[in-house]
Amino acid sequence: MKFFFTLTIPLLFSVAFLYYLLNSTIFLPIDSFGNYNWLNIGVFLILSFFIVFFFLSLFMFSVFLLTKKKEERKLLMLQSLKFSFIATFGLLIVLVLNFFGILNILWGILLLVVVLIFLFII
Repeated sequence: MKFFFTLTIPLLFSVAFLYYLLNSTIFLPIDSFGNYNWLNIGVFLILSFFIVFFFLSLFMFSVFLLTKKKEERKLLMLQSLKFSFIATFGLLIVLVLNFFGILNILWGILLLVVVLIFLFII
């Protein structure tokens, strides 16, 4: 129960703060000169990373609890945190590559899924 609370509170804080920033008129990725505003891009990426990471951790821990009932909860917590970090970091890389026009989002997600399958199987 403590694990759910420690993940839910930062998740709600990140969602609320990102919602506030996205509704602000000055929180834009490009400034008035057409240059990238790296501070706003970084804040958006970090908050998005936290949101996806905490949500995936909660989801994976719930799935692990249902499927692996005989294992210890600490081991399940560590596994869910590890797997969600890997998946979230990969998704962040795909989004950054899509932002700069290096990789299409559909191809990036497809490659990420293939890499994650190889990581978890091998």
